[in-house]
Amino acid sequence: MKNKKMLLTIAAGMALLGLVVFWLMQGSAPTAPPKPPGSTDEENLRVLNSSLKEEKDGRLVWELQIGEMEYHRKTDKGTMKNVSGKWYREDGSVLSISSDGGELLLSKKDVRLKGNVRANLSSGGEIAADELGWLQSEDSITASGSVRLTKDDVVATADKAVTDTGMEQLRLEGNAEVRKGVQP
Repeated sequence: MKNKKMLLTIAAGMALLGLVVFWLMQGSAPTAPPKPPGSTDEENLRVLNSSLKEEKDGRLVWELQIGEMEYHRKTDKGTMKNVSGKWYREDGSVLSISSDGGELLLSKKDVRLKGNVRANLSSGGEIAADELGWLQSEDSITASGSVRLTKDDVVATADKAVTDTGMEQLRLEGNAEVRKGVQP
C-alpha cells in the first residue's frame, strides 16, 4: 500500500509537471513594440560618446573619438559633433585632429571635418582651417577656408590647400602666400 501511494504521488507530480510545461509551450513569443506612425526601417541611428577605428594587417590605421554621431542609413553617412582622432602613418608619425563636427562616409572611410579644425603632425607641422577632408584611398588632406599650414620655419596661408598626411607635398589655391623664416 505504501508503494502504491508513492507511485500515485509520483504519477500526479509528473502529470502536474507535464501540464505546466504544456502551458508554457502554448504561450506566444514576445512581440516587438509597434513602430510609431510614419516610421520606417531606414531611420537614422544616434550614438553618443563613441569611437571608430580601422586596423590593417594588425596595425592601427586611424581612430576617431566622437561626442555625438547620427548615422543616416540611406546615404551611409555619419554626421559627427565634437570630433578628435589620430591617423597613424607608416613612418611612425601620428596626425592628431580635432574639430567641432563633420561627416564620415562609412563605405569609403573618408572624413570631412568642419568648424575649428586643427591637425598636428607629431614629426612637426600643423594645419588650421574651417574645413578639412581626408581621403583614405588617396591619403590626402584637403583644407579649405582660412587655411594656415605651419611646418618648421615655413608658414603658408590660402583659401584652399591639398597635401599628403606627412605635409611633404603641398598645393595652395586662392590668395596663397608662403613665408619662410617665420617663427610659428
